[in-house]
Amino acid sequence: MQNIDFESSMSADVIGKKKGELIKSNVYIEYVRIIAAFGIVWFHSGVAGFQIAYSGLAAFIIITFFLETNRAPSRSLQINVLATRLILPWLFWMALFAIYNVLRHKPALQPTGNLATSVLYGSAPHLWYLPFVFALQTGYRAVRQAGGTRQVGYLCAFAVPLGFIFVNYWRPETITLGSPIAQYAQAILGVGFGILCSLAVQDRRWSLALLVSVAATFTAFRVPGIGLPYLVALMCVAPAIIFGARADLKIANPSAISQLMYGVYLIHLPLIGLLKSEIHGPYLVTLVFLIACIVVWGMRRFGGIIGLTITGGGKN
Repeated sequence: MQNIDFESSMSADVIGKKKGELIKSNVYIEYVRIIAAFGIVWFHSGVAGFQIAYSGLAAFIIITFFLETNRAPSRSLQINVLATRLILPWLFWMALFAIYNVLRHKPALQPTGNLATSVLYGSAPHLWYLPFVFALQTGYRAVRQAGGTRQVGYLCAFAVPLGFIFVNYWRPETITLGSPIAQYAQAILGVGFGILCSLAVQDRRWSLALLVSVAATFTAFRVPGIGLPYLVALMCVAPAIIFGARADLKIANPSAISQLMYGVYLIHLPLIGLLKSEIHGPYLVTLVFLIACIVVWGMRRFGGIIGLTITGGGKN
């Protein structure tokens, strides 16, 4: 049975768990992943509506920790697998973007105020996500292996709605602290949502906690990047992960495309930089997305183990 790591969390081959076993999934999450990756390209392009496009990253986070919670807690931590999928691509792209920045007479790392946060934030504004997810997945696996899944669920049931309700208190403070703290605080809500979605699928008694958390997003609607993007992400993700496995619709499986999405996330920024002076609006977003898909496919198809590794597609 397929391992659940970061790449398979972006290629949802499992959906739900019963008595410690993983249940085979449908193709619906694969479509959500493609839409989410397109949203991330849209967000970083700065094209009109990009604030809502943050929903793409929120969707990825929710899916990742939905699937992580489905992972049987008795399994080994598989830190080596996580490191291969997350840390090795992070180091490669960190170095590449740092060289690119220096050649443009800019700081090698994104300036954040101190060296530690600059390293965590990375040499490009999307690289913070990889060490963030690596640390959380590793820690969460260790907690679950020790029997702490339910306790984490209780924490999420309280913390997620309170996070939205009191967003006007903590959001300005985290922005003041700068990157990547602001990104971490924004993303942690999606981690909680993913865990609650999984628990609600496994046990309906968690459904109330999930519904309360969803309702709480409305209290943060006026805060950019928080309320509306998370609600949009949930509107896309929740039907797929909760009802998708039960649906019996015959639709094409887009996994050949959706498995490229992690690579699209890794390489789309330089493509935006190359094309944005010549192409604008939705044409820019669409072209960058399509070229990124082709480049990732080519690197994985013809680049050998290096091509697979730097695009996050290495074999387990």
